[in-house]
Amino acid sequence: MRTIRMVEPQDYAQLMKIENEIWTNDNSPVLHWYENVEEFQEKMQNATIVVALENEKILGFLNLSQMSKLESNRFSMLIGIGVAKNAQSSGVGRNLISWVKEYAREHGKHKIGLRVLSTNEKAIRFYEKNGFIEEGRLRDEFFIDGKFVDDVFMACFLE
Repeated sequence: MRTIRMVEPQDYAQLMKIENEIWTNDNSPVLHWYENVEEFQEKMQNATIVVALENEKILGFLNLSQMSKLESNRFSMLIGIGVAKNAQSSGVGRNLISWVKEYAREHGKHKIGLRVLSTNEKAIRFYEKNGFIEEGRLRDEFFIDGKFVDDVFMACFLE
């Protein structure tokens, strides 16, 4: 049975492994690589992280944050999502998006936003299937592997 819950200290080793395996120049403007769990845990100490597990194995995660610290921006939140390679296309991402939509509603949010590289077409299609729309695009925002890449802002508006 799949469970979604807030991160716990014993999760960091598995989370670090996922972080080290999934990020490429096609889906991130910076490659994430952590040498050890202590380094990773220190980097994540102020993050709000949710994990998706099945039989105590972490399959994916969400990073949750405010769009900004402005009081007038309190109804919007920003997410980052990652799914282990061996769990992609298995419903983990969809489960995490469903969870965060409910969490956002319970916390009085109106909008969930995210950023995705224009080269990450699979992720863009996934977000669109899950109710996100393109809100804006920073053209040629990043220079990766010898070419300019757009930074796409997407959002889901909650009823």
